[in-house]
Amino acid sequence: AAPRCLNAYLDVLNCYDPLVRRHATAYLAATARWGALPLCADAAAFAGFKGLGDTRAALQISFATVLLNCGLNGPFIRRWGVAGAAHATSVSACVATLVALARLAARNVRLFEDAKPD
Repeated sequence: AAPRCLNAYLDVLNCYDPLVRRHATAYLAATARWGALPLCADAAAFAGFKGLGDTRAALQISFATVLLNCGLNGPFIRRWGVAGAAHATSVSACVATLVALARLAARNVRLFEDAKPD
């Protein structure tokens, strides 16, 4: 059974077909469980490039991430069904975060060390 907030969300989207609701629930649950941290870290790392005025690096990493996500979708969906698409996105976001942090570190930018309260 889906949490009430998810049911309410699907109701707002006028999604009443039981099969679609089941698949949407699987996808969103997998994203919430495994994708929240990688997707947030990915956004934070990309913000580092934007802060440096280097949006090209973020775009290059994003492009590679989309290609990786497309490549992982097939095998992951075969293994885990619709939730596999969410897992592929989460894995791709993890890889993107690691690549972005490595590229930032090569420029001597440390997102987590330099962040200190005033």
